[in-house]
Amino acid sequence: GPHRPRCARTRAGGQFSNPDAPHPRAAPPGSELPLATLGVPPSVGGSPAGFSARFSARYRLYTYRLAREVTPFTAGRAYTPRVWPELERMNEALSFLLGEWDCHAFTVQSHGPFGCHLTEARWVSEPDALRLWIRSNRFLYRMVRILIGVSLQVGIGKTEPSEFARALRERDRSIVKQVAPAEGLYLAAVGYDPPWPEERPEIPAPPYGAT
Repeated sequence: GPHRPRCARTRAGGQFSNPDAPHPRAAPPGSELPLATLGVPPSVGGSPAGFSARFSARYRLYTYRLAREVTPFTAGRAYTPRVWPELERMNEALSFLLGEWDCHAFTVQSHGPFGCHLTEARWVSEPDALRLWIRSNRFLYRMVRILIGVSLQVGIGKTEPSEFARALRERDRSIVKQVAPAEGLYLAAVGYDPPWPEERPEIPAPPYGAT
């Protein structure tokens, strides 16, 4: 068939935004139309004063999926590596990430600040797949895909977990040999403190599979 260009993109399971506009639940004066007819989904509501979808967030949670084979259900939605990585090796390396770090080694951006506070980074096993969950107060440009790429290097034995830890401490970018492709990467959640909107509880922890 004809060549179909592939577009690098990150998918999202949900979105928060705060455009400078009248309250989205307010129908035009004199309108008797239901809000759904006006194209306003039921989940849309107003934001608190001073709220910023970007700067008020206290964490971002990303997930990335590896699939053992390409199928109609995984094509474009998961990455299938040529060599299947070892979960235990990847998790050993990622365990060094937890805490506050200068993540200069894992970004292509040239200007800081580079500080990130990572509270979660682990691969879990799923049927014919592996899934990464990674959570931080902020991520640098291409940081998640770079970390996945280095994690895969560790998983197939090309890089040792101790070398991952050294590069993190010494802010050494030479450890980066590949950047994971965008397919399989999803923004799973954005957390706010206090939880917002107020009528909803805090987003629960992801349903982890067996490790």
